[in-house]
Amino acid sequence: MATEPEGNNFAQKGNRKMTSDYGQRAALAVNRLVPGPHRDKAIARKLGCSVRFAKYLRAGQHWTIDWLNRASSTIQGFDAYLASPDFHNRLDEIERELVEIRSNLRGEGYGE
Repeated sequence: MATEPEGNNFAQKGNRKMTSDYGQRAALAVNRLVPGPHRDKAIARKLGCSVRFAKYLRAGQHWTIDWLNRASSTIQGFDAYLASPDFHNRLDEIERELVEIRSNLRGEGYGE
């Protein structure tokens, strides 16, 4: 007689559904704004949650209005990432423009 493995199917396979758009943006914001090698611990400390739950948040999962509010009030710059998902792309564009301006200034003989 075949027996079923213990535990339910969800517990064994995990939740593999796609995260929501705001969850992905919140995860991007947290990953970029909380520096250091031990991000999960730092996020857990700032948001008042467990390290394991901080890992879920960094993966874009389980973001609710309450967690978004907590992150907004404790992590500086968090709202800017949520409002503009391409925030880092805009920074890259500005960086490229600065490089172009500097090269133009050098080419015109200002530094010589």
